[in-house]
Amino acid sequence: MAALLSFLLSGLGVGSLVVGAVTGLVIGGFMALSGLVNNGFAGRTLRLSLIDGAHWIGVAVIECVVLTALS
Repeated sequence: MAALLSFLLSGLGVGSLVVGAVTGLVIGGFMALSGLVNNGFAGRTLRLSLIDGAHWIGVAVIECVVLTALS
């Protein structure tokens, strides 16, 4: 996942930490939406989807900020 995000960040030309965080927020939003669909199809609660979504948004934001700082 880090390799893909690094490739995406360099391809988009992300240079500042704020832009990296916003990019991570957008990517995490897509990941959360995917989890929402998967959990909804499996009949799980919305609360679980919100917890999972918040987790993946946090992961993506932190990872994008760290990768932006290292590049």
